[in-house]
Amino acid sequence: MEYQGKLYVGAIPVLLALAWVFLGPKLEDVSQTLSVSDADPTQGTPPKGHLRPFGYHADEEKGIVELDEFPDPETFYRDYMRKSVPLIVRGGVKHWPAVERWKSEDYLREKFGHQVFNVMFKNTSVDKNHFGHMFMYMDDYLNHYKNHKLYLDASISLEMAEDVTLPKVFGCDTYFKIMKPYQIFFNAGWSSTDLHLDITETFFAQVTGQRQWILTTPRDGKNTYSDDFQYHTGISQIDIESVDLINFPDVTKVDVYNITANPGDIIYVPEGWWHQVRAKGPNPPNIAIAIFLHWLNCQYEVPPGTDAEYVEGCIKIREEKPLEMTCGMKVDEAPMSELKETLKHMELDVFTSISEDASEIMEELEIQTSLLKSGYEMPDLGLALGDIPDSELEAALEYALKTGYRLFDPDLSEESESILGSVLASNKHCKREDAFVIVKVPQDSLGKDATRKSVENSMKRLQTDYLDLVLLQVPSCDPKDEECWELLKESWQTLEEMNATGSIRSLGVMDIKIKNLRDLIKIAKVPISVVHSRFDLMKRRTKLRQLCNDNGIRFMAHSLMGEKWLTEDGQNPILTSNDLRVVSATSRATTQAVLIRWALDQNVTVVPRALNPFYISLNQRALMVDISEFEDTFENFPHAD
Repeated sequence: MEYQGKLYVGAIPVLLALAWVFLGPKLEDVSQTLSVSDADPTQGTPPKGHLRPFGYHADEEKGIVELDEFPDPETFYRDYMRKSVPLIVRGGVKHWPAVERWKSEDYLREKFGHQVFNVMFKNTSVDKNHFGHMFMYMDDYLNHYKNHKLYLDASISLEMAEDVTLPKVFGCDTYFKIMKPYQIFFNAGWSSTDLHLDITETFFAQVTGQRQWILTTPRDGKNTYSDDFQYHTGISQIDIESVDLINFPDVTKVDVYNITANPGDIIYVPEGWWHQVRAKGPNPPNIAIAIFLHWLNCQYEVPPGTDAEYVEGCIKIREEKPLEMTCGMKVDEAPMSELKETLKHMELDVFTSISEDASEIMEELEIQTSLLKSGYEMPDLGLALGDIPDSELEAALEYALKTGYRLFDPDLSEESESILGSVLASNKHCKREDAFVIVKVPQDSLGKDATRKSVENSMKRLQTDYLDLVLLQVPSCDPKDEECWELLKESWQTLEEMNATGSIRSLGVMDIKIKNLRDLIKIAKVPISVVHSRFDLMKRRTKLRQLCNDNGIRFMAHSLMGEKWLTEDGQNPILTSNDLRVVSATSRATTQAVLIRWALDQNVTVVPRALNPFYISLNQRALMVDISEFEDTFENFPHAD
């Protein structure tokens, strides 16, 4: 199993993955036996394979069983599955339509471009073992996957199910009753996994490209140093690209079974076998389909105990399985889309994630809104346009609109507003009235005429006859500075006049102090709808937010990611927090997405910046993240009210 095995097992989240252990068959059931080096790798010349990729330490690589076709279901069970013998069937799925069709990006775009899939983005690595996850349309994925380290890892769609079949060996109720949804793994051929084990019987069908598999027996787990892995068991902590055999000498005792799967091949890796997998070229796309059988279920059946006790428990479960298997029901090989209909009365897990369109995912990613005091709805999550290069802003806005963003906060540059106005006027994803546009009046535009001119110029650039929200950037007025206060009142009254004519729907203020807010509340004829202020994990503005809540004012954050706390050496104490790293890794989300989720849970509107489409989607994943179990982590994070 590829990277998904480290975070999710089918639909089983990380917390269940914590139960991974080292299980295995009787070694006499496997044709090869283990060989152990007698050399002391810490003395003299470094051992063979030191600081080389995993597998180079072996004096002799072993092979696994190779077949030209799968045996019948009963024979496969008796001779391979029950005995935990890995094998590869050369050309076992070469008849799948996908093997030829999915070579073509044009075909993938035409057939699946409108569908949404889970995608990992390696450049957002929380650490080397956990990456940020997001959802992307296949069309957008195909536009970017060759030039960025993107990895599509998801259940297949209904249309994809037309191009793959249920192999004959699985046409037996013993198998398809314990089968999990088919998973697609798709990248440009750059990926490699850590050395890990799965808690399923895993079948990996190579559709396009190649994958190199390095396997080792389950009982070699004791030599892979997985017990010391920081997050959960089932993964070795060794660097598979450069194995340090001085610090990890027992790796030299590990046998290596090396096999490469070509297009049309399918490999079987029994539950508990350790494996390291590397996608190979020569040309993208590199696509595989994984089929998982939940058979032993050791993580549920074995009582808690030591690793050794767990291993023996799993071995006992395997040994107690019947020597022979008979099928109560058989089905002929057919496309998975047809079998979904044929076997729908059985309500099988294998079909649960095959959906007809992206509607379910997009519903989960729908951005909620909050009712402002003005009577208008404002989305709780939006996009700030600052820091996005003008040359990339149009594409970023089109992508944001396509994925459901409707709240936009341009920076103070004229170009930012002009591009936003042009995109909103011509886009096909929403009408102007469905978008929510924020405009700011800067401090240097205070005063009646200057404020009016600033707003009117923004409206022209945005090609609109009204603005959803205008924020007045409030200067820090000394109580004795009457001129400052009068200038502020003059600007506010100007905005109220424009509100009365329908040019502005909602009014708000930015960076206002509590005393100034209280004073403004007293004189405002048009209620203040929004306060936009700095807010992050270390500066929570509790009193200001309470004042807003007491007066029905929506609080909107800026600088949420902690950029105001940068140290002299450029370190951000929030984004680099080890505590947040654990939350992010567990949530399969970036630290930024976790912070967005936390702010939303505090009833705060968030409008973060995002430099490109990937970060737009990564931020949007916050809508599906649940951090409730980490309440203490956030509460105890050092902060000031």
